[in-house]
Amino acid sequence: MENGDKNCALYSLNFLDGIGKLLEDPEQHIYTLAQQIDTGSEEVKTEASNALIQIFKEDLKKYLPQYYDDTGNLKSAEAIKEYHLKQRWDMGSRFIKTLDKTPLEAQEDQSCSAM
Repeated sequence: MENGDKNCALYSLNFLDGIGKLLEDPEQHIYTLAQQIDTGSEEVKTEASNALIQIFKEDLKKYLPQYYDDTGNLKSAEAIKEYHLKQRWDMGSRFIKTLDKTPLEAQEDQSCSAM
């Protein structure tokens, strides 16, 4: 994107969420691969490292549908910008709905909406 779209915080939030979902997926075997890097032979460590690189370089895309289509191709800058606009509106709307609540009620609502 030329000059970026000034949504660094949203990119960070979305990538962290995607990585969290990736880590929860038992089919990815991330923890097993990490353990192999810690305890395996040099050959096993290299293979595990390459597998993890592939997972985070390619497989992560399916956990980031806001940025990649079903075939793993990057969405257009305009589509991403539109997604970020909607995301900001949704976040703002959730925040405004908490303004008439006590801080504890607002915190509980935010916790529930994050699930």
